[in-house]
Amino acid sequence: MKVCMITGTFPPIKCGVGDYSNILCNYLSQVEEINLSVITTKGIDKNNKYKIYDIVKNWDNSELKKIINKINDINPDIVHIQYPTLAYKKNIMINMLPYFLHKKYKIITTIHEYSDNSTLGKLRIWPNIFLSDAIIVVDKHYISDIKKVKFLRKRDFYYVNIGSNIPKSNIDKKDRDVIRNEILKNNCNRILGYFGFINRTKGIESILYAINNLKEQNKLKTMFLIIGELKKDDEYHNSIINLINKLDLNDYIYITGYLKSQDVGKYINASDFMVLPFVNGLSSKNGSFLASIQEGKHIVTTMRNGRKVFNGLNITYLNSYDDIQTLKNIIELNQQEGIKNYKVNSDFKFSWENIVEKHMEIYRNIIKNKRKLL
Repeated sequence: MKVCMITGTFPPIKCGVGDYSNILCNYLSQVEEINLSVITTKGIDKNNKYKIYDIVKNWDNSELKKIINKINDINPDIVHIQYPTLAYKKNIMINMLPYFLHKKYKIITTIHEYSDNSTLGKLRIWPNIFLSDAIIVVDKHYISDIKKVKFLRKRDFYYVNIGSNIPKSNIDKKDRDVIRNEILKNNCNRILGYFGFINRTKGIESILYAINNLKEQNKLKTMFLIIGELKKDDEYHNSIINLINKLDLNDYIYITGYLKSQDVGKYINASDFMVLPFVNGLSSKNGSFLASIQEGKHIVTTMRNGRKVFNGLNITYLNSYDDIQTLKNIIELNQQEGIKNYKVNSDFKFSWENIVEKHMEIYRNIIKNKRKLL
């Protein structure tokens, strides 16, 4: 079975979908049944596991013919598009690509974002959905939202959860203590961790306001560990830096900067608990959540549309991302009693082996079935 994966990003380009695509391809390439090729952006990391064609400079109409020609050279059974990625930007070429392929090839599109997109952002995805033989969503609630569009209802949808892009750490107590001693200062004895790309959907301001409230009451004994980076050339990151300075919190914050994936788990493990106050609520596609639960950490996060996405002893839900008072109370309680972390239970089976098997079922399905009339 020949599969051509199309993704705008791949390591070393920093993008969650690119990391996901890389891990998925590494696992797919180990399946004897699969002959895998990847078309992606110029300048990415190469390997000897499968063929990588980094031929695309810009994902716009000027590159369309080049991509189609390469797909024709490969002549795959399936063209599998990962959408969106940072490299696509808002160009519609990737959305129109299935139109030029669907009469010759079986097409799958994996949708990593939908429900929280703007109306225009959703509209941009519709051609991919309409012209695909199968649509994979990483959040099962995308299916009901997409089906609100009448002419898209009869497409074949599959929910396949994502896995963690971060490998589980094997850190021992000695190395864990080294990291904790590196972070703890100002008589603090607890570490509140945050991991992930920092943008307006992550609610990081709420954490800053909560720890500031404790500082103003002379009750703060918790360091805020940001496992990530704040770039001075990023407008939103600058607003966070300015807020930290305004609240005079620099002595209570430790920023790791960009870390290699194999080091991220160590810092998550060294935290007492993780706070992930997603503005739009927790989703099964949130990689920072999966990386945290993988390390057995207690997670404070946000309900999605008033409901708990997962149930488990390791999760405390806020009603909304800006519930600063409740978050402050949780931090203070942890300082007094310590939040208990539990082993990961059976509700969190997000192994990559399971994800690959689900993909294989979909691949076999669409090859076996005749194309539905569009």
